[in-house]
Formats: sequence, structure tokens, C-alpha cells
Amino acid sequence: IGKEAEILALFAAVDAAFGPVTALVNNAALNRTHGSGTVEEMPLALIQEVFAVNVFGVFIACREAIKRMKPAGGGAIVNVSSQAATFGGNKMAHYAASKAAVNTLTIALAREAAAHGIRVNAVSPAVIDTDAHKDADEERRRYLNASLPMGRMGTPEETAEAIAWLLSPQASYISGAILPVSGAR
Repeated sequence: IGKEAEILALFAAVDAAFGPVTALVNNAALNRTHGSGTVEEMPLALIQEVFAVNVFGVFIACREAIKRMKPAGGGAIVNVSSQAATFGGNKMAHYAASKAAVNTLTIALAREAAAHGIRVNAVSPAVIDTDAHKDADEERRRYLNASLPMGRMGTPEETAEAIAWLLSPQASYISGAILPVSGAR
């Protein structure tokens, strides 16, 4: 998703198979944080790689979706951000900054596309029990769970439910929102 040509090819394939998109979820993300070092140790290539996927890929996908949604009379976009955009994190300034950019892009596009019946929102998950945590030992899992106000990590299904709701007619007057899926974190 970090390469424009691949995103354009994906939209062309979807157009051919299904017609123009009316809903888009930008859920791909690159989170190369472990062992990447502090900001003064972080190589530019790593920062660029994270931004290519997390920011530029999302931007291009939104652009292509909006191009198709305008003539269709509307649609809905949900970008997947992260609580890291607000709270940062140790040795992950590049990831946090990329997700903050997604939040700002979401708000800007919501305002720009609203007159065309297009809603743009984001979900902002905290610690979700995904493959990113599959290798965590029991001590690490206990630490993560204890660090969260609800006492547990969220589930991918809980994040998916929030996304589905934002795409649904029940959220028809919600646009420009960054919805925390965070267990009160």
C-alpha cells in the first residue's frame, strides 16, 4: 500500500469487478518500532518506509476513493489510526507521527468531502490483541493487561465493530471523528 502504482492498480481492479467503491477502510500499517532506537538513532530510510505506508498510502487510497465516491453521490471512509498518535511511545516517534498525520488527514478530508456526501472518520485503537503481541510471553501480556484501565487488551473484533458502525447508516451524521477504541486508555 506504500506504492502509488499498486494502489492505482487495486482501484482499477475493484472498478472492473464491482464498480466504484462506496466504502473504504485503510487498515494497512507499518509498525517497525521494536529495536528501531531513539529518534537520534533512527535512520531516515526507516522513517520514510513507515510514512510511505502509514501516510502516503492512506492519502493515495483516500484520494482514489473520493474520486469515485463524488460522482456516485457519497460514501464512507474509515482510516485506522492509533492511540500512539496522541500518546507517543518509547522508540516509536516515527510511527506515532505517522498516525498523527492520519488523524489530521482524516479531519481535513472530512471537511473537504462533506459537501459531496462523503464521510471520513478514523478509529484509534490502543493495545489490541493482534499478531503484534503473539510472541509476547505471559509476563509481558500481564504487564500490558495491567497497564490498561479495563484490565485487558482489546480484540480485533471490537475494532472491526467500531469500523463497521462508522461505515453504517447509523453513523450518517458523523464525519471528521477520531473514535478511540482504547478501553479508556
